[in-house]
Amino acid sequence: MVISLLSAVLSGAPAPERFEDPNGEVRDVRIVVPTATGRAAFGTQALTKSLRKTLGAHIDGLVPSKRLQAAQRRLGVRGAGAQRTENLAKAARAIRAEYVLKVDVTREGWKYTARARLIRAEDGEVAMDFRSEFFRPRKEAADRGRRIGRRTLEQILALRRGEGPPGLAQDADNFEPSGDDGDGRGDGGEDARSRARSTSDDRATANSKPFDPPTGGANADGGRADTSGGTASSGTSGSAGSDRASNPGAEGATTRRPWDPVPEPTTVAEESPKARRNQSGDVFHASVLGGAGVVRRYILSTGGIPSSLSYQLTGLGLVQSEVEVEPHNFPFGIRLGASWRPVRYAINIPGEDPVRTAGMILGFPAMVTFPITLNGSGRHAYRLKPGVGVRLDMVRVAIHRGNRVLSSSALATTGGARLEMPFNDTFELTLGLDAGYVLQYSETPTTNGDPGLGLMFGGDIIFRVWLSDLLGITVATRMDYLQMHFNGEGSRQIPENMGQLVDASLSTFDLNVSAGVALRF
Repeated sequence: MVISLLSAVLSGAPAPERFEDPNGEVRDVRIVVPTATGRAAFGTQALTKSLRKTLGAHIDGLVPSKRLQAAQRRLGVRGAGAQRTENLAKAARAIRAEYVLKVDVTREGWKYTARARLIRAEDGEVAMDFRSEFFRPRKEAADRGRRIGRRTLEQILALRRGEGPPGLAQDADNFEPSGDDGDGRGDGGEDARSRARSTSDDRATANSKPFDPPTGGANADGGRADTSGGTASSGTSGSAGSDRASNPGAEGATTRRPWDPVPEPTTVAEESPKARRNQSGDVFHASVLGGAGVVRRYILSTGGIPSSLSYQLTGLGLVQSEVEVEPHNFPFGIRLGASWRPVRYAINIPGEDPVRTAGMILGFPAMVTFPITLNGSGRHAYRLKPGVGVRLDMVRVAIHRGNRVLSSSALATTGGARLEMPFNDTFELTLGLDAGYVLQYSETPTTNGDPGLGLMFGGDIIFRVWLSDLLGITVATRMDYLQMHFNGEGSRQIPENMGQLVDASLSTFDLNVSAGVALRF
C-alpha cells in the first residue's frame, strides 16, 4: 500500500522549474563537466549526460571533458590527485575554462547522494557545494542531473550579476540582505534573489523516497515542504545546500545565510582511508596461493609426429605469488610474479625401464602495466591494463640414467592485457591474455637441436572475494603454452625404437589451478 501511495504522489508531482536567462548572460561561460565519479550502478552516466545537456542548452562554452583529462596528463596529475580541487582548477586554467563542475555520487545503505561542486578555475575556490539525494538510480539519476544543472546555471548567473556571497560575487558590496525571514531578498527584489539561491534546500522532491512527516507541520528551519521540486520558502539560501530525500524536519538542520562564508569541502585526502581507497583505488595488491598443476604436457615431434620422448604429468604441487604496485599520480604500474612446482617424474618409454627422477618448474613473470579506466572510479572502476615485460621459465631436473628429461630455460619478452571487473564491493573478476617471443632458450645436459623460433602464450582467470577492506580470497586458473622449433640434429640419446631427431619441434602445455589469500591497500 505504501508503494501505491508513493507512486501516486510521484506521478502527480510537477517537474522542477526551468532556468530562464532571457538576456543570455551565461551564454559565453566556459565550463567543463567531468564524468561523475562513482560506480556505474549509481547512475553516474545518466546523471552526467543529463547534466551536460541541461548546461549545453544555455551555455555555448561547454568544454569537452577529454580536454580536461589531456591537460591533467600533461600536468602529471593522476590517481587521487586528479580529483583534488586545486588540481582540477589548475587543469581548467590550462584549457581556458572558467569553471569545473565536479560531481561525486556515493551510496549509504539505500540512499544515493550526488554532490556537485562548482570550482572557479581562477583561484580554485568552490562557488557552489550542493547535494542531491535519491533512491532509484535508474529512474532518478537523470532527473538529478537536470536539477544540478539548473542550480549551477542559477549560481553562475548570480555570480555574474554580483548577487552571490561576498567572497564569491563580482561586486559583493552591493549585496545587502534585508528582512527577518532570511529569504535572501534585498533591494534587487525577489526575482533576482531567487536566482541566487542556487544551493538552497530542495525539500521532499518529486522523485524522493517517502519520509516521516515533521512534527509541528513545519521544517526545522522554518521553511515549508515543497513537493513541486522547486526551492523551499526557507532561509537556506547561499552557496551550500542540498536536495534532500530524507526527513526535512529532522533535528539539527542548519540554515546558511547567503552572506555566510563558504567552507572548503572535504577533499579526498581528508576523508577516511577506506573512503579514499574507494575513490582513488589501491596502490598495492599481493596474493599468495597454493594449488596444483592439473596437467603438464611435453610433446617432442619430428615431421609432425610425436616421439617416444614425449610425456604427460598430472597432479603437480603448486605455490605461487604475485605483487602489483600502482603508485598514485603515475601513469604505470609494476606487476611481479613467481611460481614453484615440485615434480616427481615417472615416465615410461617403450623398450626401456621406467624413468624415475625429481625436479621443479619455476616461473618468473614481470610486467610494466598502463591502466586505462573504462568506467567508474577507484575500487569500483572497470579497468583495462595493457603491459609489456619479460618472463623467465625454468625446468630443473636431477641427473638420471639416459637423461631422458632435460633441464631448460626460456627467456621471453612479453606483452598482454588484463581486464579487471569489480561486480560490487565484494566480488571481482579478472581476465588476462599475454603472448611472448622467446629471446633465449637453452637445454642441459643435452639438446634437441639449435634453438630457432619460439613463442609463448598464456591466459588468466582470477576470481576474488573480498572479506574486508584489506583481505580477500583468490581463486586463480593459469594456462601456459610454449612452442619451440629446433634446427639440425640434437645431442641427446635417442631410444632404439626411435628414428633420428632432426629439425624437431617442442610444445609444452601447462594448466594450473590455485587458491589463496589476497591483500590490498
